[in-house]
Amino acid sequence: MKEQHDTDANSIASVLESILAVVDADMAHTFLSIADTRAAEQAIQYARDGNYKGYYYKLSYPLLKMQRGLLKHALPGKRDAQFIIEHQDFVVANFNEMIARREGRACCADKTRTIIRKLLRYYITGEEIVFDRDAEYTFNLTEKVFTEHAEIVDFFKSLQALYYGISDRYLAARLKMG
Repeated sequence: MKEQHDTDANSIASVLESILAVVDADMAHTFLSIADTRAAEQAIQYARDGNYKGYYYKLSYPLLKMQRGLLKHALPGKRDAQFIIEHQDFVVANFNEMIARREGRACCADKTRTIIRKLLRYYITGEEIVFDRDAEYTFNLTEKVFTEHAEIVDFFKSLQALYYGISDRYLAARLKMG
């Protein structure tokens, strides 16, 4: 029995290592496509020197300006929608973690995706967030947290404030949710 468990664990580890190798290879390929540019060379040196500001202004800031310009063009005047798209890793991670804490990890990515789509639709079209709890499939709907429009919007607004270093609203929202 122990040998079977060891074999299964080794198989799983081997699969995970293969997946990570593919991800690493993809990142390396993407990097190599720009590695010989002056900007990349300077950014590498800034990183090695621990010069985070130099790195930011050489690499991150130009990409950020392009991204923000695109979002302003695509969604003029829709600053909340722009924020969600631009900072989606941050927004998704925080909604996902709150759902996992309150409801467990099962389907929490699906639940988060549903909430973010509805939140974006609200900020783009003005359509209030409402869930069809009588639908055939509801695995992607939360049951204990983020069930109402106001709660979702309030938490999102608290995340925006937190992103900019203002934690009071976020802490209040967290306390309110338990």
